[in-house]
Amino acid sequence: MSLSESRFLSGQPKLLAPIIALVMSCALAGPTTALGQELVITGVVDGPLSGGLPKAIEICVLNDIPDLSDYGLGSANNGGGSDGEEFTFPAGPVSAGTFLYVASEAPGFSAFFGFAPTFTSGAASINGDDAIELFKSGSVVDVFGDINVDGSGEPWDYLDGWAYRNDGTGPDGSTFTFANWSFSGPNALDGETSNATATTPFPIGDYPACSLTEPAPEIVINEIMQNPTAVADGAGEWFEIHNPTGAAVDIDGWTIRDDGSAATRTSSHGGHCLSRSRRYLVLGQTMPTATSMAA
Repeated sequence: MSLSESRFLSGQPKLLAPIIALVMSCALAGPTTALGQELVITGVVDGPLSGGLPKAIEICVLNDIPDLSDYGLGSANNGGGSDGEEFTFPAGPVSAGTFLYVASEAPGFSAFFGFAPTFTSGAASINGDDAIELFKSGSVVDVFGDINVDGSGEPWDYLDGWAYRNDGTGPDGSTFTFANWSFSGPNALDGETSNATATTPFPIGDYPACSLTEPAPEIVINEIMQNPTAVADGAGEWFEIHNPTGAAVDIDGWTIRDDGSAATRTSSHGGHCLSRSRRYLVLGQTMPTATSMAA
């Protein structure tokens, strides 16, 4: 058998050449952005301009939201614990793929980043030692930093610098997950006048799941092993898929069909089966081994 081209488009398989029907295994999928969530904190910045400006929070809209006023923000200053929801987003719909920027004021943000923030609020009056909480209907759904710890000197300290969420992580609920973030380090922005010319710029709008310029979700069959010689077909047949987009794609429930027969096998694990953003995933009847991969 040969595979000239095989693609899954928006969850529907289109096979242009035969492949063996295989039961999908998601053991290699790894951590992914949580499904069913609508907003996630993706970045915080404590700027170098006079007055420590700009001070801002970046939020990614993961899914369409009919009423943004269900959500709000609060800052936990100097390890003093939660102050609750201090800013409620205005009512109205917002589309998936939108970045929202909440700044303490507009002039300093605009001067440093070259565009105006989406919203301004005192909730964004943060220093590099302050935590941020994201609320939905009064409950915390995501957090940056430990609300009960002054961040000064802590690994997550972003004084005159920034922190940015790692691709494929979050929202994290009410528990801060340090490993889900990357950091500039304190004072990384000292002396800078513009993010565009900074030596260590804030990676603004760089969370792939929220990029409007990403292609529509699709999964590409990238490589296939059929009729192996070193092991039996059941132990050695596999194929590799690639997710070239900037968002995780849930492939649970998708069907792999062999055009040579009516047989189908469907991934069904009672949960999500995710192909991570810009990652590769090998699928087969059994866990691939060094022998079967090279068969």
